[in-house]
Parts: sequence; structure tokens; C-alpha cells
Amino acid sequence: MSAPIVAVIGGGQLARMMQEEASALGIHLRALVEAADGSTGQVTPDAPVGAADDEAAVRAVVAGDGTDGPGGEPAAVLTFEHEHQDSALLERLQSEGVSVQPTPQALTLARDKLAMRRMMSRVGLPQPAWAEVGGPQQESAEQMTDAVEAFAGEHGWPVVLKTPRGGYDGHGVLLVHSAESLREGRPPSGSPRWPGPAPARVMAVEPVGEAASEGLR
Repeated sequence: MSAPIVAVIGGGQLARMMQEEASALGIHLRALVEAADGSTGQVTPDAPVGAADDEAAVRAVVAGDGTDGPGGEPAAVLTFEHEHQDSALLERLQSEGVSVQPTPQALTLARDKLAMRRMMSRVGLPQPAWAEVGGPQQESAEQMTDAVEAFAGEHGWPVVLKTPRGGYDGHGVLLVHSAESLREGRPPSGSPRWPGPAPARVMAVEPVGEAASEGLR
């Protein structure tokens, strides 16, 4: 019996680590990598080159190339190593019977902090106090600043501001210690870790100890 095939979109460090574990488990890993000499391409024999948003490339990594051996067989499951995926494409593949794990619906929660917080609140899971700041009701910088101050007035300083999407390794995350630093400094726009200009929506999260336990992601 041939080894089960897992197709993964992405050729970074996480997919590279998957290769070692897949070998130990008797699983054939097929990775859609950005570059043949990238992190995963260096260690994974079955590593076609293509982009995560290239539908033909994604379909090919699922289907295999039709040759003899594992490289030619369809994958049993499709996964991904980063959140920058084409959700609509993954949903189409899912509707066609491809086992996409985690599901495209779960991907939304992984890459949108507001969607994740709302879902956690809806199902009653424990989480730090948080508030949505920005959007149609708080469009100006002054309104957003007032909302952050109101949140801190209830929960205390410091607070953490986060972009709902696009933040990674500390980027899109801002620790604010006081109302003075909020108004005198440059948050949320102008911070070296904030992908300015001021975002349309941020989150204020408290307490800082619990936010720090999440790695300020």
C-alpha cells in the first residue's frame, strides 16, 4: 500500500518541519513552494513551485502529476502552513470533495482577530477583555483615541492595540502605557511596528499579562 499523501500550500519553516515528521510517520509530503531553493524546497523531494493564490498550481499539488510513484497520485488531504490563502479557492476545493484541513471556515478565525474574538465570545470561551475600535462608528483618529481611553478607563492601562489582519511577529501590535502616550505619541499610525496609516479598525486587548501570554500576536 502506498503512503498517504498530504499536500501543503507554502514552503516556509513550518512546512519544512512537517517534512521530518511526515517521514517518521510514513506520510508522503507534497509541498507547493514559492522557490525550489527555499526552506521547504531544500528538504522535500516532492516540491512543485507555485504561488498560494495560483489556482492551477494549487489544484496540481492536490491532483499530482500523473506519473508513476507518489508524486503522481492525488493527495488524501490538503493543508497550508500560513494564513495567506485564497479562501474562495479552498472553499471550491472543499465543495468538490477535497479534504481541506483545517477548513476554510477555521482559516477565517486564524487570520482575523476580530472574527476570532467574536466567535470566542459567542461560544462562551474564556479570553482577555477586548473591544473593537474603529469602523463606521469611530472613523476619525480622535474617535478611536476616545474609544481606547474609555476601554482603559474600565480595565486599566496599559492596553494592547492590534490590527485584525496582517499582524505578525509583533508587527501590527502596539503596547500603549497611558492616555498621554496615546495622544502625544503616534499610535496607531506612525509606529514602526504599525503598518500605517491609521487602520480602519483595531482591537484593544487587556490585561497585558494575558495578551503577552499570546506572544502579542
